[in-house]
Amino acid sequence: MKTSRILIVDDEPLIRQSLAGVLEDERYETNSVESGEACQEELTRASYDLVLLDVWLPGMDGLETLARIQDRFRSPTGRRSSLFRATAQSRRP
Repeated sequence: MKTSRILIVDDEPLIRQSLAGVLEDERYETNSVESGEACQEELTRASYDLVLLDVWLPGMDGLETLARIQDRFRSPTGRRSSLFRATAQSRRP
């Protein structure tokens, strides 16, 4: 059986390490990057079955990163990755 590849995108090193540890315990192959820009670069080098994407990133935030990923994979020849957006912060007062 093929091992699923997951890209973790989060600016917090502890979050990246924690997610990678849990996922690797479940036999997923993971890679982690710290920014939207690094995510874009990584997706040009490798393909992933899932991208776990933090919404609150410095520089290019998660929503802009998501829009760019979606634009890139609209091509009928592009490989599609599933995306899951998450954030630990709330905008509620």
